[in-house]
Amino acid sequence: MTRRFPKRKSDRGFSLIEMVVSMAILGVIVSLGLMVSLSTIERSSVDAERDTLVALLSESRARATANVHESAHGVLITDDAFMLFEGLSYSASSPTSRVSIARSGAISATGSLEFSFEPLSGNSPTGQQEVTLVSDSVSRAVLVSPIGRIEW
Repeated sequence: MTRRFPKRKSDRGFSLIEMVVSMAILGVIVSLGLMVSLSTIERSSVDAERDTLVALLSESRARATANVHESAHGVLITDDAFMLFEGLSYSASSPTSRVSIARSGAISATGSLEFSFEPLSGNSPTGQQEVTLVSDSVSRAVLVSPIGRIEW
């Protein structure tokens, strides 16, 4: 004597509507997470570029105050590199102690693109200068005061 129990509604599985609603909710959650992570990556890229520039400006000022080669030192920002150089201004024909550090092409620089520091004092001979690094919705500014102080 086999006794059959009536099927319960819960034994049938998920309905098509339940599956579609679940997939829609999952899609919204994934897209929100993707937008947040992309903006975080963009912000991190600009911050890394700024940190590299600040480190190079600090190195250039340190070399100037230490009077390395009895010369001024500076940093030039190009579309694809940061250039460390000797002298009050960058000269492509003068190869003295130039160091080139690659930079991101997705981040643009606006404002002053050449910074220099006087020997011994580390002052900026051109007065206050500012450069802004920009990528889509993120921007970071770096300021060099007339006395050579680097602020970011």
